[in-house]
Amino acid sequence: MQENSVEIASNNVDENANEDEAENLPLDWTIELVDNLGNRANALLSSDSVLYPLIRGTPYRAEFLDDTKPAEVLFRRFELPVSNFRAQGPEFDASAIAAIRFVFDQTEKGAIILDSISID
Repeated sequence: MQENSVEIASNNVDENANEDEAENLPLDWTIELVDNLGNRANALLSSDSVLYPLIRGTPYRAEFLDDTKPAEVLFRRFELPVSNFRAQGPEFDASAIAAIRFVFDQTEKGAIILDSISID
């Protein structure tokens, strides 16, 4: 039987950060699962991998079609097994997840974009 996991597609889109600046560090935050009784469990995004600064790809399309810059955001996919989440009490029921919360408590500032969130 395959273990359930939380999957997130995200990217760091802080375009104000300068690539040469020391503050252009990977972003991190806490992902919190809440069961149907309000019990919580959490894990850091970085428990799978770090979210490095923005990566852009250049799509193959004709620039003369519109004034849009020929670039698009490439998403990084994160997969965190539910068993990696640390329960905040013994009552947390991983089979009854009712909500996912993002707690931005690990990095002082930044900007992200999310494409998809799922629990499989």
